[in-house]
Amino acid sequence: ADAIKTMMPEDLTEAPGVLANIEAPVFCLGGPKKERENEAVEYAAAAVAAGASGVAFGRNVLGAEDPTAMVRRLYEAVHGG
Repeated sequence: ADAIKTMMPEDLTEAPGVLANIEAPVFCLGGPKKERENEAVEYAAAAVAAGASGVAFGRNVLGAEDPTAMVRRLYEAVHGG
């Protein structure tokens, strides 16, 4: 595969060991709508810190109070300030 888009576990402690053995970039799906927008942003940052190449969030962006601002926040979480 050129890239993999998949769910990641809520507990990302085991992700680095798994992701280290995958040659293709792995993108973390956002999963169910988070209760708070900060939860989605924190999860995106944690997924990348655990080894994901990026994120592919839908409902956590489209359901945000300000979707454009949410995309900016996720961008910063994934790529840094």
